Amino acid sequence: MMHLFSKIRYQLAAENKASKYMRYAIGEIVLVVIGILIALQINNWNENRKLQIEEQQILSSLLEDLKAAKKQSEESIIKEKLAIDEMEAALGNQQTRAAFFNTENPNALYHNIFWSFEIDVPVINTYEEIKSSGKTDLIRNKTIRSHFTNLERSINNLNNLLDDRITVHQLRIDEIVVNNLNFLQLLKSEHPNFTIETGPPIDFEAIMTEPRIRNLIGIKLELTSSVYRFRIQLSNEIQLLIELLEKEIDKP
Repeated sequence: MMHLFSKIRYQLAAENKASKYMRYAIGEIVLVVIGILIALQINNWNENRKLQIEEQQILSSLLEDLKAAKKQSEESIIKEKLAIDEMEAALGNQQTRAAFFNTENPNALYHNIFWSFEIDVPVINTYEEIKSSGKTDLIRNKTIRSHFTNLERSINNLNNLLDDRITVHQLRIDEIVVNNLNFLQLLKSEHPNFTIETGPPIDFEAIMTEPRIRNLIGIKLELTSSVYRFRIQLSNEIQLLIELLEKEIDKP
């Protein structure tokens, strides 16, 4: 094709048909420019297509992580609510305690009150990976990016609150276990196969009438109630993102 164009151009020049030659030359330049533009357009289309495919892969991975995080979050909420119910019962009156702890193994419930707390926090691995690699801009939906920022903030706030609860527990509430309880009784309730001498039973009724102990458990109850609210908020944000991602992935 280019050889044909060159032959025609030389023929027109030889015949001294300047105006025809000029028009032909301009037409040839226009054809070349159009060809370049078409090639660039095709290249841009291919690049955009690659980015769209990568975005869809990222969104699918994020959705999978969020569904796992939602399940983990719901399990933690259940555990926090159980802990709240147990502490409320322990801090209630004698009749409330007698009714709530009238089980075959009340030591297991008191083990939760004086020793246990939930520490799990949902982790969205895919989001951490794309953030560290600088690929968050591949998510074109600004609403989704904004909600992931809110989610990250909520996770950080929850982590800070959990750290506060752990600190209070380690500094103050653990001393109840050391100084006021026969912890071996609680340990046996969690590990019945341990062949240990547990010693005398624990008089929980007497323990739960001591103001210092009641105050410390009250502090743990307050912190746990805050953690419970934060976990519900976080779970709601995860659910919202799941719904947004499902709509974005289903787009044609």
